Amino acid sequence: MTVTHTTPKLNSKQNRFKGSLAGTLVRTLLIFTFIPLALMAGGAYFRARTLLREQAVAQSQNLLSTQLKLIEDEVNNKEEHLQHLIESSDFTILIELALHANPQSAEFRKIRESFIKEFQSLNAQADSPAFNQFILLDSSGNIKISSNTEWQGLTLNPSLFAQTSDKYRSKFLYGASPLYKDQFILVTTLNYQTDRGSTIGTLIGITEKENLQSLIQPLNGLSPLADAYFILPNNQIIYSDQNAKEFVLITDTSASQSKLTSKLSQLIQKESLQSEALDVTAPNGNAALAQIQWSPAIQAGVVLETNAVEVYGDVTGLAPFTILLILATLAATGLVLLFGVNRVIKPLRTLSEITQGFAEGDWDRRAEVLSNDEVGLLASSFNHMADELGGVYRSLEQKVDERTRQVHTAAEVAQSVTTLSNLDEMFNKTVALLVEQFGFYQASIFMLDRNGKYLEFKTGFGSASKELAEKKFKLEASSTSIMGWVNTYNQVRVASDVLDDEFHLKNELLPETRSEAGVPISLGNTVMGVLDVQSTQPDAFNSEAIAMLQTLASQLATAVQTVGLTETSQINLEELARLYRSSQLIAEAGNESEIIEVSGKILQDAPYPVVVFRLKDDQLELYSYSDATRGTESFVELSKYTHVNSEEVEKYLENGTVIAIPEQENIPAALKIVAQKLSFDSVAYIPVKIYGRTSTIIMVGMRKQILSSGSIQPYTGFADLMCIALERASSMQQTARIFVRLKLWPQSAKLSLSLQICMPFSMHYTPLSNKSLANIALWSLCMMIKAIRSAFLTAMKTISSCRLNHFHLEKD
Repeated sequence: MTVTHTTPKLNSKQNRFKGSLAGTLVRTLLIFTFIPLALMAGGAYFRARTLLREQAVAQSQNLLSTQLKLIEDEVNNKEEHLQHLIESSDFTILIELALHANPQSAEFRKIRESFIKEFQSLNAQADSPAFNQFILLDSSGNIKISSNTEWQGLTLNPSLFAQTSDKYRSKFLYGASPLYKDQFILVTTLNYQTDRGSTIGTLIGITEKENLQSLIQPLNGLSPLADAYFILPNNQIIYSDQNAKEFVLITDTSASQSKLTSKLSQLIQKESLQSEALDVTAPNGNAALAQIQWSPAIQAGVVLETNAVEVYGDVTGLAPFTILLILATLAATGLVLLFGVNRVIKPLRTLSEITQGFAEGDWDRRAEVLSNDEVGLLASSFNHMADELGGVYRSLEQKVDERTRQVHTAAEVAQSVTTLSNLDEMFNKTVALLVEQFGFYQASIFMLDRNGKYLEFKTGFGSASKELAEKKFKLEASSTSIMGWVNTYNQVRVASDVLDDEFHLKNELLPETRSEAGVPISLGNTVMGVLDVQSTQPDAFNSEAIAMLQTLASQLATAVQTVGLTETSQINLEELARLYRSSQLIAEAGNESEIIEVSGKILQDAPYPVVVFRLKDDQLELYSYSDATRGTESFVELSKYTHVNSEEVEKYLENGTVIAIPEQENIPAALKIVAQKLSFDSVAYIPVKIYGRTSTIIMVGMRKQILSSGSIQPYTGFADLMCIALERASSMQQTARIFVRLKLWPQSAKLSLSLQICMPFSMHYTPLSNKSLANIALWSLCMMIKAIRSAFLTAMKTISSCRLNHFHLEKD
């Protein structure tokens, strides 16, 4: 097929470019001028922001530390007041009495009144009450005494109010159920211990909202410049609303809040008391600079949040002035550049017109060189480029034609391989197309023989094909040659120059060979043959050619496998028919030894290597060995007896026939050694069992291929037939021993005669029109069951009659 290529030409009516080189240069130079200006302005802006941020961070850090120190001092005063109270001997007596008195007694009411007076006197010592409420808990969390009568008798979670440490005894809580719901409080806790050191109660002072506002006034006083937040260890965030005098729980989660809680967790883990700055988004959506610090005195993190506008307001006001300055600079620079560039661009416009004509398809147009400066150099370079481009385009057209021909030829070869039914025709057609279409010197196909020792010449196309076929040319499969190497390693080997390749085997029939390629004809790891292609040109096999040869080799391997499967199916049918005709010989055998011996003789004509063993008393006895796939010169001598672990063999074959590869680990050692000694690549172990115990093992092997369940199915049925025959022989021997005891040899003769008559009659009576494996196995089973059933019925009748006669004789 001829493909005509024409030089593409641009549509003459297509839109012309409207831009100009002068404008492009001016814009480009302006851009490159703008970039350093923008970088400098941006750098100055961000540097100013950085300095302002550092200044704001330092100020907020100092401010937060100072204000937080005031709050912590106030909390420490509360703890000292409570500690002073609990160390009072009178108050200690009241605690002891309250913890042990009956809450319903009049004595307890007096104790409670005294207790409240002590706390009231404690609160009266300062300008404002130290605590709004107080609670006395026993060790089980029961409220023994409370300033709020409604709390009396309630039970609290001891861990909620537990003293955090000996040093820090106060902490913020939000929603301390059941006492407070959605309220922010400060809890100061002090454990009461006896002289022996055991804790029997807890004294708790509670600071409520009004006093808390006064407590955190140092932070609230920073409003509106900064807002204060408290982050509790359970990640609750409390906002102090200075205007409403309320504490608000922030429930809306955001990335900024997650960032704050995560940073607080890190500070707690590090036990760091230093504050850290974060850029966050405030709850109102504005950018803010947050300073966070962990305070162990109140068991909470304190956040001081400053609006970013307050921090960066000054530097942001400089942005409009900076932008105007940059624009003015760019305008002045643009005017200067436009004037200078126009003087340089005019000589290039003429060259642009010539270039446009060349782009429209006029390959003969060339630029005129009028000067010896850069413009003249550009025109000369353009002319040289035009000459080179024309040559490259023509070379590209040739390569496209060549690749197209290769693709079409490869498709034709593939179609021929898949449509031809005869294997020889496939081979002949393939090598012929390779030589005729691609111009190779010689194309040959070599296939492995049955023994896998030689690569035999099957067919070829070229000057040496006829003589190679007449000489029945073959090579050792592992020879020092390209084909031997390909067969050994199942890989492609290419000799770009045979003079430099050590594996090239010179053939006097092909003296002009300069390069050679060997491609394995294989499926998976199984090599079936080699496709050998030779050329008179060095470096004749590029990557595309190798890919094509590999595709053809894969298709040839598939065709070989398909034909092999067809032949194997025909062999299986023939083997099935042969085993069927031989089944009468097994039925006529009288004992176990005869059955095994007859079976071995029948299996000698099998198309596979077959070994028959008898398993008895940890001994593997060789009964027969046949190998129709090899000649007598390669016959392997096997030992008559081999020691084996019977229990291991029984366990391996407990589920019936096993198809395996000799390298598998779970194969009994004795069976594995035999398979490896016979060079099997795949082996099937078929057990013949008598009453559940393995008596005989039939080993069927295969080389260079893998056995399938279908290929060994005739032998599985044959083993079932042997099993029935062996069990019949065993039953007859047991019956004979009974006859010997009763001295009834005439009846024994009748039983034997019935078995001999029943078996041939059953075989003659049951025609076998369909010689499938399932029908043969079913017929054989029915035949043996009929014979055994008839024999046993006769035996039982005879035994019963003999016992009756024996009884009458003893009676007389």
